[in-house]
Amino acid sequence: MKNILFFFLLLLFAGCAQIVTPVGGPKDTTPPVVLKELPENQSANFDSKTIKITFDEFVVLANPNDNIFFSPPLEHAPSYLVKGKSLIVKINDTLRANKTYNIAFTNAIKDYTEGNVLPFYLYSFSTGNYIDTFMINGKVVDAKTIEPLEGVLVLLYDRNIDTLPYSELPTYITKTQKDGKFDFRHISEGDYKIIALKDINNNLLYDLSTEGIAFLDQPVSAKPMRVNPPDSLSKIEKPAKKEEILTLSLFVQEDTVQRLLKMNTPQSDVYLIPYRRPFQKIQSQSLGENYPEYFERISDTKDTLFWYFKQPVSDTLLYEITLENNHKDTITLMPYKAPQQRGRGKQTTVNPFAVRHAHAGNIFKSLQLNFSLPILKNDSVPVVIITSKKSGSDTTLRYYSVTEDYAVDMLIPFAMEEKVPYTVMIRDSVFTTFNGFANDTILISFNSKSEKDFGNLLMEYEVPDETMDYIVILEDSRGNLVQQDVVNRSRIISYMHLLPGDYKIKVIEDQNKNGKWDTGNYHQKRQPEKLYFYEKKITVRGYWDLEEEMKLGK
Repeated sequence: MKNILFFFLLLLFAGCAQIVTPVGGPKDTTPPVVLKELPENQSANFDSKTIKITFDEFVVLANPNDNIFFSPPLEHAPSYLVKGKSLIVKINDTLRANKTYNIAFTNAIKDYTEGNVLPFYLYSFSTGNYIDTFMINGKVVDAKTIEPLEGVLVLLYDRNIDTLPYSELPTYITKTQKDGKFDFRHISEGDYKIIALKDINNNLLYDLSTEGIAFLDQPVSAKPMRVNPPDSLSKIEKPAKKEEILTLSLFVQEDTVQRLLKMNTPQSDVYLIPYRRPFQKIQSQSLGENYPEYFERISDTKDTLFWYFKQPVSDTLLYEITLENNHKDTITLMPYKAPQQRGRGKQTTVNPFAVRHAHAGNIFKSLQLNFSLPILKNDSVPVVIITSKKSGSDTTLRYYSVTEDYAVDMLIPFAMEEKVPYTVMIRDSVFTTFNGFANDTILISFNSKSEKDFGNLLMEYEVPDETMDYIVILEDSRGNLVQQDVVNRSRIISYMHLLPGDYKIKVIEDQNKNGKWDTGNYHQKRQPEKLYFYEKKITVRGYWDLEEEMKLGK
């Protein structure tokens, strides 16, 4: 009886059960996987006009013209067709006899549903009896930042002639991946001229001055490679042994032609006139009569003119600017309309004169005011300094001076007690700009820091070659310049009173001793000046001396 009852209940529950499709689950994050290749990858005696590659899921192509590379290049580009889970490559050209070909898919294949990208896939074949088994690999970095570069073409030439990048297509071609690395596989044995190219016009030639290029001084030799076992569909080849990675530093050649760049009008009656290169001499002349008076300032980099007009520019103005070597430009200045702010039913004019500040609360640096417009000389600037303590507030009136005509900044030095709230107040209309604007009331409130809020970095630099100048640059975590020094002998540099945080040291090998980093020049076979960073992480803590050492010229 019990058995009959159990059987009846089992039938009842089975009849009530429903098949439900599972909901949720982990998101697919894996790229497509190759299941089959026809003809087989790495085939010899290849004579087909089509290649069919089948994946484990539906796929789509992403920018095939930019992400698929046939190497050696073909005169007529192949055609690509996606059918479900298969990619069909149609060859529209006559292949050379006894030649190994590679098709590199770099971020070109992704799955249909989630868009997961297959970073790199290589299909190789040979029209001869064997497939080449040599390789070259490496990485491409930005010469100015040492950061890896993605999407840069890398070209191999089987001859070592300087004019090849200008005039001939490469023997082999590939593209860097996200980490800047590249691989040439299944190439023939030999020495190759290697070039990395940021090809703006997509013609595989270095024919634009704005294109980035990298090169090696000597040809590079292809190395033998090891192939994975035959049952591996991916057949990812690896170098026979681990070696130091080949690095190409990509640079944009300096444009030595002086030219006027696009002018800018950032605020009322201020005109910025930038040039591509620094200038040594400059002279301006108006091409009309009764033009308004202006004050001229040259940027610290000596490549930009700042013109500050005393009266609003109400009409079109023409000027001729002459630089050294009799370089002339005619410029046109248009009237500037100050931005308007909408109030309640009316518009109010914005005061273009702004005052900002820096180093507030830093007991080792003076409070600094920065002016958006040059101000007139002032021998008596009243500044109220209010010190707030538990016992009460202490108010002090001090007088400072603006000693220069048309100053753009001013220091307010005073001794601060540690860990004390301060308020610095300057009443309105104390500062007057060259064109008649005045400041609004300035209130700057802050808490002063203490000595324990700052740390020191003592860096010992070892210089093996005292004929070389090394520019050592200390930057904060945001890349802002903290301190720059030239080192040409072994010594210790003390970086004092640093705010806690992470820092990095950048080194430039200043070969021509001009005090700055210089780019390369392919025409002159000159590499960009070498740049590198201190490898260890530099973390400065408050009230602590950090001692490090660095060997330069490594």
